Amino acid sequence: MVDIKDIVLKRYKRFTLITIVYLTIFGIMRYYNNEILNSYFDFFILLIVLINYKLKYSLEKKILLFLFISICLLIFLLYSENTHNTGWLWSLAFPAFSFLLNNKKEGIKWTILYGVILLSILALQMLHILISQYTNYELFVLFSVYISGAFLMYTFQKELDMYNENLRELNNSLEIKVSKAVKENREKDTILNIQSKQAQMGEMVSMIAHQWRQPLNSISASAIRLQLESDMNLLDKEKITTISNFIQDKTQDMSEIINSFLEFSKPITNSEYFNSVDAIQKVLTIVGTQFTIHSINLNIVYSEESDKKKIYGSKNLLEQVILNLLINTRDAFNEKPSSDNKTITIKIEQSGNILIKDNAGGVATDITDKIFNPYFTTKEEGKGTGLGLYMSRKIMRLNFQGDLLYEALEDGTCFKIVFPKKFKKGVDNV
Repeated sequence: MVDIKDIVLKRYKRFTLITIVYLTIFGIMRYYNNEILNSYFDFFILLIVLINYKLKYSLEKKILLFLFISICLLIFLLYSENTHNTGWLWSLAFPAFSFLLNNKKEGIKWTILYGVILLSILALQMLHILISQYTNYELFVLFSVYISGAFLMYTFQKELDMYNENLRELNNSLEIKVSKAVKENREKDTILNIQSKQAQMGEMVSMIAHQWRQPLNSISASAIRLQLESDMNLLDKEKITTISNFIQDKTQDMSEIINSFLEFSKPITNSEYFNSVDAIQKVLTIVGTQFTIHSINLNIVYSEESDKKKIYGSKNLLEQVILNLLINTRDAFNEKPSSDNKTITIKIEQSGNILIKDNAGGVATDITDKIFNPYFTTKEEGKGTGLGLYMSRKIMRLNFQGDLLYEALEDGTCFKIVFPKKFKKGVDNV
């Protein structure tokens, strides 16, 4: 927002410079016309204006002194020979100085003071107490024109104040509306974030169930075998030890699965530098079994240089993005179960960008511009929230100052996780 003091300061500087130019020109002209005393007075006023302009004190004091100098200059012009026109111009300009360098109240005070001086000089001259270079008629016309000009300037300032007040009210109204809209958007984003996390938690519970089913079956079979051999008196110490170790190993595997999911579900941590390969491997420990069950091949391609590339941001958030993309790809393969050679390729470029490609058939061209919209989904009702891609792109843009881009392939899709060339610290998490 523009500060009114800055505007007044610019006006003051312009008025001062105009006055300096004016006094310099007339001082030189009077000097060459042998009006030595008048030229000295011009240069004296010029010196005061310059000092006032250069001294370091408040703008209010500068304006006060400037207006006082203007009144002094007027009185001098009234009694100076051959300067009638200059006195007229200076008098007509004074209301502009008063109002534009002050507020309306102060402008009225200075304008009235100036008018009172003009009227007093006219009255004193009519009483033959003072005699100026103007006739009584000229002074009366000068006073009348001055009052008219002052009234016009007052009316202008009054209307300007009214417009400024209306503008302030409009700005306040807009600020309230913007603040309300921002609050609503934040609440909406919070709801979307919660819904997205709930959808992810549902997926994770399903994955835990899949990954626990096999070890639980093995543990159950071992327990049944242990019971049968016990009933048949076939148990010996070695068999008990073997079965016990087997159950312990499977239990440990299940515990590792829980640890992986708990690590993934931790609250978002502060931003830090991390390796993208580690983030991908963490996600694969969660979804690996799912993809094996669905006969989907996962390939990770990266060079030694890209492996060393560090990313700045929240590792947990990047894992969420990768998980969302892999789950979408899994669901796309499930929609065409008869397809052979189901393959997902995760490639880390030297720049650090991550490409996730698949041959699951791709997205219809008429909806490609909608896939990042919230609540848009091509899945059957109840099988998708339509928030995965929306939240993933939002995470990339807000947390990493990057982006999530889509590219259609001949037989599938390619999602590109883009990172900035220089990572910025101190960003807000989604």
